[in-house]
Amino acid sequence: MTAVGHLAPAQSAHPVQLPRGTVTIRVHTDLAQTRTGSIFYPLEVRSGGKPLVFYNHEEFKKHVDSIIEQVAAKYGQDPRTLRAILAHESDYNPAAESKKGARGLMQLRPIAFEDLKAAGIIDVQNPFDVKDNIEAGAAYLHRLQTYYLPRVLDRRSAQNADFLRRVTIGSYNAGVPRNTAEAASIAKSRYTHSMLKRIAALAKTKK
Repeated sequence: MTAVGHLAPAQSAHPVQLPRGTVTIRVHTDLAQTRTGSIFYPLEVRSGGKPLVFYNHEEFKKHVDSIIEQVAAKYGQDPRTLRAILAHESDYNPAAESKKGARGLMQLRPIAFEDLKAAGIIDVQNPFDVKDNIEAGAAYLHRLQTYYLPRVLDRRSAQNADFLRRVTIGSYNAGVPRNTAEAASIAKSRYTHSMLKRIAALAKTKK
């Protein structure tokens, strides 16, 4: 679900009086280059349905990290796992969109949003809403871990906490495996290995 979208420039309104009326000049005070496109600041987003403005990338990342801590606790996830997935999938670009239709910071596909809605877990109206998108990502990881994977793994594999963790992380990108053999392949995939390395690195910087 690697994102390839871009974010349109945000606006900072500075009215200037001219003979024929007032015009707005667009001024960008900061620019963040990401793998998924350029992010211009001031950045206007919606988060939890509320309009917010951020004036630099670090300020926005702090907001994202605070949400990650909240939803990780709510859905029983390791916040470092959420950070690693978000950084890999969107590189902190809230408007990222892949060729396969994965959207937002956590790069969930429409089918995942529909599944979460049908299960009565979360109904995301705007997939680019910062808080709603991150919460949906955490909820989807939890659903993989507690609903989908126990139904396809053999009993021994389902009770192996480390194996289940690896398959959950890998399935976020690859989709739900059909059986234990397929799950084992996902657990050893390049994506899963990359995520585990990111999580280990985050463990050294964020406690």
